[in-house]
Amino acid sequence: DAAAQRQAARRGGRQLDQRRPRQCGTLRSCHRYLGRHRPARHRPRCSHFDAAAQQQGARHRGGGNGGYLASAELYDPATGTWSATGSLATVRVSHTATLLPNGKLLVAGGCDDINHNLASAELYDVGLGFSSPSRPVIGSASFDASGKLVLTGTGFLGISSASGGNGSQDSPTNYPVLQLRRLDNEQCAFLSYDSSVNVSATSLRSLPVPAFSGYALATVFTNGIPSISALVSLPIPNIALEAPTGTPVTNGSGTLACGSIAPGQTQDLSVTLRNTGSADLTAIAATLTGPDPGQFSLVSTPPTTLALGASAAFTVRFSPTSLGAKIATLSIASNDSNANPFTLALTGTGVTPPEAWRYQYFSSTANTGDAADNADPDHDGVVNLLERAFNLNPTQPGTPILTASTGTSGLPLISTAQGPTGPTLSIQYIRRKASANSGLTYTPQFSSSLSTWQNATGTGTVQSIDSQWERVTITDTAPASSIRFGRVMVTASP
Repeated sequence: DAAAQRQAARRGGRQLDQRRPRQCGTLRSCHRYLGRHRPARHRPRCSHFDAAAQQQGARHRGGGNGGYLASAELYDPATGTWSATGSLATVRVSHTATLLPNGKLLVAGGCDDINHNLASAELYDVGLGFSSPSRPVIGSASFDASGKLVLTGTGFLGISSASGGNGSQDSPTNYPVLQLRRLDNEQCAFLSYDSSVNVSATSLRSLPVPAFSGYALATVFTNGIPSISALVSLPIPNIALEAPTGTPVTNGSGTLACGSIAPGQTQDLSVTLRNTGSADLTAIAATLTGPDPGQFSLVSTPPTTLALGASAAFTVRFSPTSLGAKIATLSIASNDSNANPFTLALTGTGVTPPEAWRYQYFSSTANTGDAADNADPDHDGVVNLLERAFNLNPTQPGTPILTASTGTSGLPLISTAQGPTGPTLSIQYIRRKASANSGLTYTPQFSSSLSTWQNATGTGTVQSIDSQWERVTITDTAPASSIRFGRVMVTASP
């Protein structure tokens, strides 16, 4: 009778439970209908599998016989209801059901409806509860030069009011939601759209994204349904500076030393700007600030835009108007958010002309050691005072004589010249202009005995060479028929 059959079914169910261990969830085989302790299922079944899909918070039950079934149902403990879900591909009974770590359910083995053993397996994915045609698809995702995320694809526009269901939680528009999630730290941002471009079913564009390095996942949600995420990397510019050219410097801690020169002199140094990033460097603007910005200037300026991988050189000039240390800051603004602005310290010192000359050759302004006026560090018999007076290099030995009429450096040229009454002695030499404030005094002299010297009379002929130097030619008034000597005496002011 029916009672005996149900009792036999219970015994058979216990025997089957003993033969087949439970796996990752609850695997049950029974030959009775569920009683009142559970809500009614869509269809009675026996010898089914029962596995708790814990990651989804639901219980999945499928298969069985009474007749043999391929259907499956989901039980939601939150609502206490059963709902139909995707069916098995193959009718089977006495199979295993294993809950995998990723939340999917592995159904394996069992018998078909004619009691043939099955060697097949099926994978059940609870999924997100939507059909594939409703899912937006990203075809391409990239950032433009201004940092806006541009997407193309399909299904970007949903159905108005389709994502709600209970009044205040309804979504009245069909606009998508665009999410960007960084891979390095899992930070998420929902991006606003660029209002100058309409969102369509096949394209959308965001407002500029704050700069970041590395990769991120872009996801489009339409009516709450997510697309498969697209991997993107934000192209970012990167400003780099060499000051002077060939010497990389660090933002905020680099210094361009312009040296020590006398007021009225100038020192030009080349600076190179580079874009080592992956996007154009734009909105470039260089300014001078700090305590002494007027002591420095930009002879040339960098371009306003620098393509990726490109470089540009410009010139910084130091021109002190007074003695003492000078300090300024070169600030270079750009669209590099990590270094906006890029700052570089500028230093220089205004010194007296003698100090400037010593610093040029000996890196010291002191009148001591090798830099002293009476020192002869290159051992050529010409002391530093004369090397400075006649535009010679005190670190290179030699006693070159000035080339007549064209020379710009060298010791005085003494020769004979034809005067009104016959041959006379002539001295040609170069000297620093008075406007250069050199602190030097040049006195041409003549003598007949080398023991007594007379200063030359008159100013002679003066020829300008440049802003610092001039060439002087002066002639002796005594005839050269007698023995005559010439020299140029140089003295330095204290």
